[in-house]
Amino acid sequence: GGLEENMRIVQKCEADFAQLMASYPEGFRAPEILAAGLDLAVVYLKNYSLDKADTLYSAMESQCMSRGLPWDVKFMQDLATLRCKQHRQAEAAQLLEEVAKRTPPHEATLRNLGTVYNMLREHDKARTYFEAASKLVGEVEKEDLWNLGIVEMHKKNFD
Repeated sequence: GGLEENMRIVQKCEADFAQLMASYPEGFRAPEILAAGLDLAVVYLKNYSLDKADTLYSAMESQCMSRGLPWDVKFMQDLATLRCKQHRQAEAAQLLEEVAKRTPPHEATLRNLGTVYNMLREHDKARTYFEAASKLVGEVEKEDLWNLGIVEMHKKNFD
């Protein structure tokens, strides 16, 4: 493994994407290219190639958003991840709030909203989302206890 192996994998993904792209002159209007582009952007995210991911998301935005579900939600979730890695949590929160409006309640979305609001130091709002995730699941899981503990730590509630 290591960095060299990761870079080799990224380069292979880029080459595969370029080859696929050459087969579809309509570009991101083709669902195959759009799906492959979303996959490549996640490869960039996981390897902290944030500028490349940002460029790719910008190129795909209009197609993802105009297609509706599931394209728009996948796009917004992944873009929110990028925004967090870029230390742009306010933008990530807006994207995740929009995901929450467009989809049925899901514990991952609720926890992600709690996490981003914790990062924004909006701890009461974070607690609300973490508690909503627990309620949705039907129990308080270890992850929920950890997240709620972080809220209390930031609020300096040590009781």
